[in-house]
Amino acid sequence: MRAVQTDSPSDGTIQAVAQVEHAAYEARSRMDHLAGTITRGAGTGPAILLHVGWFSFWLLANLRHLPGVEPFDPFPFNLLTTIVSLEAIFLTLFVLIKQNRMSREADKRAQLDLQVNLLAERSWA
Repeated sequence: MRAVQTDSPSDGTIQAVAQVEHAAYEARSRMDHLAGTITRGAGTGPAILLHVGWFSFWLLANLRHLPGVEPFDPFPFNLLTTIVSLEAIFLTLFVLIKQNRMSREADKRAQLDLQVNLLAERSWA
């Protein structure tokens, strides 16, 4: 015999949380989506390997260790320094955008949690 499943009081809460999450995802701007995509990609093993390969090529080419490749940024590698600095600036900005968005979403979740707790206290009283 199969038990009949009834709706529990928490079903409405779960659905409300799911709606808040969906609304937050839909409300993201293009910049929020871009920042999320970049920060997800930047924190991966392939991104590290890409940078190791890129820096290795750059250093070997400019220290005259690659035959047939003329140095295009001789020591002290001013162009490399500029590119890496710009990359760091933009990556930091994208991380800050993502953190700000996550903070706003956490505040909304905390507000919803407070409302649920107040309703639960009221129903027990």
